[in-house]
Amino acid sequence: MNDSSITRFSDDLILIDLGFQGQHHAIATWLVRGSDGWIAIDCGPTTTNANLVAGINAAGLAMEQISRIVLTHIHLDHGGGAGALMRDYPHLRATIQRDAAQYLIDPARLLRSASMSFGDRMERLWGDVVGIDPMRVDGIEAGDTVHGTRLRAYATPGHTGTHLSFLDPESGVLFAGDAAHARLPMSSLIVPTLAPVELDFDAWHMTARTMQSLTPSALAIPHFGFVPEAADHLAQVEERINVRRGLAEQTVSSPDDLDALIAVYERTTRAEYAAEGGDVDDKVLSLELAMPSYLGGQGMMRWFKVHDWFA
Repeated sequence: MNDSSITRFSDDLILIDLGFQGQHHAIATWLVRGSDGWIAIDCGPTTTNANLVAGINAAGLAMEQISRIVLTHIHLDHGGGAGALMRDYPHLRATIQRDAAQYLIDPARLLRSASMSFGDRMERLWGDVVGIDPMRVDGIEAGDTVHGTRLRAYATPGHTGTHLSFLDPESGVLFAGDAAHARLPMSSLIVPTLAPVELDFDAWHMTARTMQSLTPSALAIPHFGFVPEAADHLAQVEERINVRRGLAEQTVSSPDDLDALIAVYERTTRAEYAAEGGDVDDKVLSLELAMPSYLGGQGMMRWFKVHDWFA
């Protein structure tokens, strides 16, 4: 981990590129200065914990200056490393939506669900996922403020039912998690984060409007980076969902069509990046680690099954 993995947006806001699977621009952790130390928003998986610690050091900080891990949601690419970090650094506390806290405390059910999507990739992608002492987990609800910060929590379901986003009312930055989708640096392409198992389009449409109503000055997203044109980006959140859903409706006629749908999503993403120019292969590699086409296909197929598309 070197200084190129660190981007300092202000004295109070730092991005760390976690170098997930050796690739840049796949997963970011955001460091925000609080009143009693720095907090890490979406710490990433256990496989990048060493990179996170190295990045914190490269930013001129020590782990002892990080007081809290704040998670937008429970997925392993966002919070899978929290337990191991808290085991190694006993001063840390964790904050997550109240109903999701159980999955930090005992991740067995989460791991069973994730293994259905990732199969034999589990260990390579996520590493060891460790439970957390419930006394060190602070559950919060929409409307609450994260302890030691001015970050206010907003319910932003759709990607998951318990997803929260966090607004800094002073700077106007919205830490949107996966609610605002994936978008790589130096790209205008917004790729929906359509992961199973709680994909909910109706909730996501409401979330898009909630985020717009907050009129953030910028978005801070884990996949990947700082988006200063927040209004323009958020105006496309619903449209981009509809485009991906439309592709699926044109492709899928039975539960056996998953591979065909994944191939359509892969081709579509590559074609959209090619239309932008630049290093298409590099963009696709980063994006397929941040939001894999196979995961998007699985999420869409599950939604079809739940809503009796194949009846």
